[in-house]
Amino acid sequence: MPSPIQIALALEAGANIFGGTIMLLFPRRILALLTAATSSNTPSTSTQALLSTFTPPASPTAVVLLQWLGVLVYGLTPQLLLGIPDGRGAADKR
Repeated sequence: MPSPIQIALALEAGANIFGGTIMLLFPRRILALLTAATSSNTPSTSTQALLSTFTPPASPTAVVLLQWLGVLVYGLTPQLLLGIPDGRGAADKR
């Protein structure tokens, strides 16, 4: 039976793969979600509908940086996967 550490490493590796894929394929959508106007910072209800549909365009620099972050996440995930196996020869494979 896998230990809690092995389960945590597997879950984190899965989340990293999912997050890295989303960061590489949909950086503009993620940046739009992060910079979207919320109801707490809108001045009135008449402009609330207008502001909730408006999302500022993501700068090209932010898009590239988010994609680099996705690549970095992919680059650090194999080390997590190497820590999952447990057995006699597992330490030699690392």
